[in-house]
Amino acid sequence: HLAITAKVVESRVSLMYPKREGGDVVKELNFNAIYFGHQKHIKTVLVNNSPFTASFAISSPSAGDSEGEDEMINERQPMIVSPSEGELKPFASIDIVFTFSPVFKKVLRGFKSKKKKPADETQEFKENLIVEIVETEQTIDVQLNGKAYQTDVTISDKVFKFGECNVNGHNDLMFTIKNESKVLPVDFFVDDYVAHFRATPKRGKLGVQESRNIILTFKPNQIGQFDSALKLMIAGMLKCKLRVSGFAKNVAKKIQNGRGD
Repeated sequence: HLAITAKVVESRVSLMYPKREGGDVVKELNFNAIYFGHQKHIKTVLVNNSPFTASFAISSPSAGDSEGEDEMINERQPMIVSPSEGELKPFASIDIVFTFSPVFKKVLRGFKSKKKKPADETQEFKENLIVEIVETEQTIDVQLNGKAYQTDVTISDKVFKFGECNVNGHNDLMFTIKNESKVLPVDFFVDDYVAHFRATPKRGKLGVQESRNIILTFKPNQIGQFDSALKLMIAGMLKCKLRVSGFAKNVAKKIQNGRGD
């Protein structure tokens, strides 16, 4: 009698979190909440657990079967993946990065539209992607979830008239900015790269519903009328321009430090 034996090797590919994050199998990716116009990345690892080469392709069922599907996934969707296809050598792995980059799109309904508050313009995003292994027809379903918010920051004043100030002197005015969001902190930056005007502090982070006082300073270094605008950036995007103006007619005497007679 001829004895025949065979060893069956299961050819499986797994999508995992990096080892430093636990190394668990990925079933769902939650980007949580970010602002429109921002990006958030989640890194995963596609692992070939078999001694055979595995070709993979990542697609979205919602993209349909039209030509250029990969371009649709990676360029026009708020949730994208890179790389979306490739080949894994036996027992090899490759980093797969999922990115959430929501862009706000206004929806017009009817002829009149009531202006909504930023808090009401929240959008939830869901996407189901499929990782398909060509040789074995294995599929891995990955559910992506994310939520995007508009920035919600209020400003106490946008126009600042400093009036007259001597050269070498300075006048100060104050305004308040507040993060009205109940969910996300927000960064601010006052672009004060203009002559004669400064902001203190010029940058910082506002926590949830936190307020901050900003001091604007007019410090002319020559005689004249000065009108300018400082850009107030919120979450990296232009929120508004702060109009500033002032004039100098006289030169103040500088105080000299030294010993008297």
